[in-house]
Amino acid sequence: MRADHAIENQSGFNGELENAIICVIEEVNLSKSRTAYNRIKDWVTSRHLNIRKLYHGPYHVPNSTHWVQCANDSSYCPIFSGDTRITMCYVDTLLDLIPKKELIVRLEKEAPDFIASLLHLELPRSIDRLNLPVINTGDKETIQEQNESALETFMREKIFVVPGELITVKDFYDSFISWLDPDEAHNWSKIRVGKEMLTKYPKGRRPEDGHWSFGNISFKLIESEGKYVLNNGMLRKVI
Repeated sequence: MRADHAIENQSGFNGELENAIICVIEEVNLSKSRTAYNRIKDWVTSRHLNIRKLYHGPYHVPNSTHWVQCANDSSYCPIFSGDTRITMCYVDTLLDLIPKKELIVRLEKEAPDFIASLLHLELPRSIDRLNLPVINTGDKETIQEQNESALETFMREKIFVVPGELITVKDFYDSFISWLDPDEAHNWSKIRVGKEMLTKYPKGRRPEDGHWSFGNISFKLIESEGKYVLNNGMLRKVI
């Protein structure tokens, strides 16, 4: 089933998704539409779909959909760091082209054997929210890095996650600005860095001197004990 309209339309009509198994999105830039991006995140993992048809009230059906997006521009697929819903691969130009009419006949002939193979395929056990673990590819990693902000790239390349350690906001900001391209440095104020810093690295004052700091990170990979938590604006270490 073509699902371009269901993923993009502002009215939320998506009746074509009911009982659909393979939903195809063709040349739709999901990265430009927050609505489309949120829909695809929900529909990939939900056990039920909320179906809305014209002149009908909404109702729920079991979610049988599996999603495929095809695009010539890799940026159309919104993959960000930590995303576990989507995998990506580059399809190279075929060496031996098959005429479309012949290809359709071959696919129809192969379909029964293909479905029989799927039905007898032993699936690996998954402990995640998805029925199958998502395959990580080099193409996916490349797009994830391209979609990173400068702060996320700096964290990945220069900062170590070390529970029980901290970096003062001043030292962190000075190091970040020195690492940035000079043409981009003016776009990053201390306020912006503080707002975009991941919440898993708590920001607060050190009890010993009151300096604002980020907890549980370090410039070096070292051993440490405990972890810092935020308590009434203060960073306190718990063991």
